[in-house]
Parts: sequence; structure tokens; C-alpha cells
Amino acid sequence: MEAKPRRHPLFPGNEIEKRDLETPPVFSGIQTDQGLFCPGPVNVSNEVKEALLHPDIGHREVEFTSLLKRIRQKLSSVFGVHNFLKYTSVVINGSGSAANEAVLSSIGRNTRVLVLSNGEFGERLIELSEYYQDNVFTLELNWGESFKPGDIEKALDKYKPDLVAMVHHETSTGMLNPISLVGKLCRTRKVQLFVDTVSSLAAETVDVEKNHITYCTSSSNKAIASVCGLSFVCGRVSAFESLRDVRRQTRYLDLYRHYKYESDLNQTPNTPSLTVYFALETALNQILQDGLPARMAKIERKARLLRSEMAKMGLEAIIPEKQMSRVLTTLRLPDHISYDYLRDALKKRGFVIYGGKGPLENKVFQVANIGEIDDQSIRKFVMALRESLAQA
Repeated sequence: MEAKPRRHPLFPGNEIEKRDLETPPVFSGIQTDQGLFCPGPVNVSNEVKEALLHPDIGHREVEFTSLLKRIRQKLSSVFGVHNFLKYTSVVINGSGSAANEAVLSSIGRNTRVLVLSNGEFGERLIELSEYYQDNVFTLELNWGESFKPGDIEKALDKYKPDLVAMVHHETSTGMLNPISLVGKLCRTRKVQLFVDTVSSLAAETVDVEKNHITYCTSSSNKAIASVCGLSFVCGRVSAFESLRDVRRQTRYLDLYRHYKYESDLNQTPNTPSLTVYFALETALNQILQDGLPARMAKIERKARLLRSEMAKMGLEAIIPEKQMSRVLTTLRLPDHISYDYLRDALKKRGFVIYGGKGPLENKVFQVANIGEIDDQSIRKFVMALRESLAQA
């Protein structure tokens, strides 16, 4: 008797033909069930994974316009917007770097930009600014060095920028930079502020309104805990509108064009990656259902648990805890252990960490605690780390 097609458990109307059992699995050669203790991509919830199996829809149809409208409103809430007439959010297909480039390529070549940098991602903002602006000034510190209010004030008064660009969470070291302080200084001088919160949004307080932020960027695959592929710009409506007559330097990442399509039509100017939008809304729903304070407290509790256990192993963080984010911990490698050894030893045990870059290469390793990581996963990771260190 011929077997009947079985029904998809999520979408009963979609028949699935019986597959050849000899067909190799899609994930052949990939270690499954890895614990991602890195700052992105992160492990995502089962609900986010299930959202990837969405019904097929047309991207110019009402189903997508409704989806995008809901996402933009929920994103704005996560960014700390209360006045939805004053601030809005724009979604861009691409990583967090795409959102950063959309801002800096759209504000005009004559914009005087001051970049505050104390790590790899601050240096990336300098590189991007120098690509798109003719007048770029910098306040550059060593990686892991904290900004002093007086130095920021001196730089603002010396260079008289139109816009200050900075990273909130400098992932290369784990340092949290003072956006509240810089926001107040910029407001006093009527200077625009652009903040990269790619790895801090939903883990740290951003609050674009309270901190007087003009443009704020982030991405889907870090503390938001969705899948890779989308980035966002939350900003003042007046700032988006001011871009109308500026000669932008890119079309695909033209921020004003994205803003107009999304604000007027709830559409994207280019074909969107529909699947990741469904995943993003699910992740945002989980954050807002928990409440931002509860989500951040959960991430902080995991960070403290990991830091306490790693301190017991004699591992030393490179910056004081009061300067650290909740997102990750950067630790010095013991003298007798290489990063390659530690990475490989943990990977064999099912865990992924990151190493240092630039001046920190082969000197540190990073353990993150965002995404779908529970206490049991943390206990298993701690055991795997202890074993790896002992066997080195």
C-alpha cells in the first residue's frame, strides 16, 4: 500500500513527501548542539527556530507590511523609545556593520565627525568615517582604557564636530563605554550622537531618548538572540528627515531611502530576507514578554555566575568588573596555554569561545553569556573549561 504523505507539524496544509532514508543529513560534518559562549552568533530558543518555518508570503503583500510594522514598533521599545512620534526604527538587511555604514554613508561628506575609540570596533568606526567623510577627528585610547570626561570635553571643544560616533559595548575587551555622559555633553553643545549598540542592545540600558542619541545601531544575532542577517537604526525622526537633501554615497544602504520606504509604506526598498524577519519578531516578543529589566537581570546573573567560577580557577579578567558589560568576560590566557589549544579543547567538548584580536591576540580569550544559555549549560561549560585547563 502506498504511503500517504505526512503533514508538517507546524503547517498541516503543507504536505511533506516521504524522504529517501539514504539521503545524507543537511548538517553532515557539523558538530550539533554546540554551546556558543561567544558574543554572536548565539544559541537561539526553540521558538525562534520554529519561526524559521514560516508560511510562504509575498514580500510586497499585506502580510509582510504588517510584520515589518510590528517589528519596527517592538524594536523601538527595546531601544528605549517612549515618544514614537519623535523616534523611529529602520530595519536593514545585513549585519551590524551594514547599519553603521548606512549611517556614516548617508550623513554627507562635509559632516565633521569625532570618533571615540578604545578598541577594535571603535577603530572600525574610524575606518568607516574616513571612507565617507572628509573631516574626521579622533579621541583614541589604548584598548581597554576608559574615557575620562575631561578628555571628551577637550576633544569636543577642540574639533567642534557635527556628530560624535562611539561604541557602547566595546566587544574586543568587554568594556562598557559611557553613553549617558557623552549624550549630555553632546546635548549641551548641540552635537549629534551616533552610538553603535550592536552587542549591547537588550543586555545593557540604551535608552535613546534619555541619552540624547541621534542614531543608534544594533543587530539581530547578539543579545537580541535571533538569527543573523538583520541590523537596525533607531533615530530621531527629524534626523532621518534631514537626510533628504544630503548627497548620499551608497544606494543599497541609503538610510533616507530605507526610512521613507519603511515609514511611508512599511516596506523595504530591496527584497528582504523574509525568514529572518519572522525569527526576529519572535525574539523581540520574548524580550518584551519578559520585560527588558528582567532580561538584563538574567544576563547579568549568568555573567556573575561565570565570573565567579572562572575566578576560582585562577583566571584573571583584563579590566575591572565595574567597567565590564553584562555580555562577556575577557580573560588573560595562562602563560603555559595557547589560545589555539584552549579553543580546540573546548570545541571537542562542545563549546565555542572567542580569542583576542589586535594587541590582545594570543593573550586573552572571551566567554560570552548571551543567547539561549541556561544554568545547566553554564555548569557543563565550567566543567569543560576546568578540564581543558588541567590537561594543558
